[in-house]
Amino acid sequence: MWTDTRRWFDHYLRGADNGIDREQPVRLKSRSTGGYEGYPDWKSVGATHRKIALAGTTTIRANVNSEADGGVVFLSSILDQVAQLPPMASIPLLPRRWAAVWQSEKYATAQQVRGTAGLHTTVTPTKESGTLVAYLYDVGPLGLGKLVSNAPYTFHGRTPGEPFGVDLELFSTAYDVPAGTVSPWSSTRSTRSTSSTTRPARS
Repeated sequence: MWTDTRRWFDHYLRGADNGIDREQPVRLKSRSTGGYEGYPDWKSVGATHRKIALAGTTTIRANVNSEADGGVVFLSSILDQVAQLPPMASIPLLPRRWAAVWQSEKYATAQQVRGTAGLHTTVTPTKESGTLVAYLYDVGPLGLGKLVSNAPYTFHGRTPGEPFGVDLELFSTAYDVPAGTVSPWSSTRSTRSTSSTTRPARS
């Protein structure tokens, strides 16, 4: 960011012909390669949409760390930004008592995740307030997942036992899913609510 800011000032204040005025206005840095991609606008980033149907109903308990967060937040963030090592978690070992996990099919070709992934689900809480966190993982053949994106969702004033819909946008990202050996997963964790039942629709 600071490099781009300096280039902007150099061009518009000092008249330097550094090419910044000819670049695409929207630039994304890939978390997989570290390279930059240019787009004419933010809408073009997510021009292709794909829905993944997630079936089944599950009940999860709260107030226990499911380990879906990929470890210590501060250390994981440093490794992700500096060494391009995203937070990781063993998806098969996530305790299903505290984490609801759904898996897409294994992709035969490489997939690009660009922009904002979304989760639509139905939650039936046992308390009026609670927080759930959704995680999208890229999972290898041994079950080790690399975090693609995540986002929290907090609710208040809900009637216990009454289901309600949740539409959650995860943090925007640029991530490449390799072909063949990996499958993205979606995982949720609930806190501050005794338990909740989720019925996913898509991610």
